[in-house]
Formats: sequence, C-alpha cells, structure tokens
Amino acid sequence: MAGFLGNRYPFLTWGAAMRFVDVHWCARAHVAMFRSGVEPPPHLLLSGHVVPWNELFSILRRLTGRSLPQLFPSIELTTAVISRGADLLQRVLPLRLPLSYQKAMVPHFTRPMDNAVAEGLVGPQPPIEESLAEAIRWLGAEGHLPRGWLGRLNEQVKLTSEGIAPQ
Repeated sequence: MAGFLGNRYPFLTWGAAMRFVDVHWCARAHVAMFRSGVEPPPHLLLSGHVVPWNELFSILRRLTGRSLPQLFPSIELTTAVISRGADLLQRVLPLRLPLSYQKAMVPHFTRPMDNAVAEGLVGPQPPIEESLAEAIRWLGAEGHLPRGWLGRLNEQVKLTSEGIAPQ
C-alpha cells in the first residue's frame, strides 16, 4: 500500500490487476470451515477481489482525496524490459530498488479465482472500498504509513493514550 500511496508506482497500466483479500472475511471463512464439522475441501480459495490497476488508483483517489497521478503509460512488454533492467541494476547498487521483475509482472498474470466455497461458508466479501479504507486507516494508525498519505482517511484515525488507533 505504501508503494501506491507514496506514488512509487505512477504507471498507467493496461491488463494488470492486483488481488486484495479482506482479512476479517478470510478469518471468518477459516473459522467457519473448522467449526462446520465437514471434511474441508482440498483447497479453500480465499483469493479476494481482483482489482484492475487503473480502478485501484480510482478507488484510492476516492478514499483519500489525493491526486495519485498515473504519469507513465506502460504495457506488459515495456514493464518486463524495465523491471529486468532494475533486477540487473539491483545486483550492483547498494540500495534497495522499489521495482523488480516479479513485483512488476505479477499484476499482469493476476486472474480471478473461484471463492464459492468460502462465500458459501460466510457470504460474499465486503466491498473492496471498505477493506482498503480499513487497511489504510490501520497502516496509518500503526505508523506504517505517513499520516499525510491517508488524506481524508486521516480524519478517521484518532490519538489514544496508547498511541494512534483507528476509530
């Protein structure tokens, strides 16, 4: 999340998507599966929402009220070449680059998966906007994101005697 809210990925990317899973929904699905008394399926997919890259930026803009520009058009081939170059540079640079081939290419191969078993246990996932807003507020409250990056979500994080906590 820091990469997106910190404008480290200002790419206008076609065909890429990110997967987000609401942790509360995921936990409820696991608990329901173990409490059901039914033999668990060999695979319980909790793949979450698949959010196209450009839609993710739109959601983050709506939630935070920040501009989060997408400045550089990027297609899969361009992304692959630039990220391979970053991997090569990483071998000789003393600092950690925010881009690698794996980080850059995974969004191009992300596809929806069947959550039917989990949704049958606990219902559909919460809307992605709710999950992202909660995650961003928590990351800000715990000090993992600078408060300025939260934008209008910053108003929903309050100071407590134990530090910062989401409202």
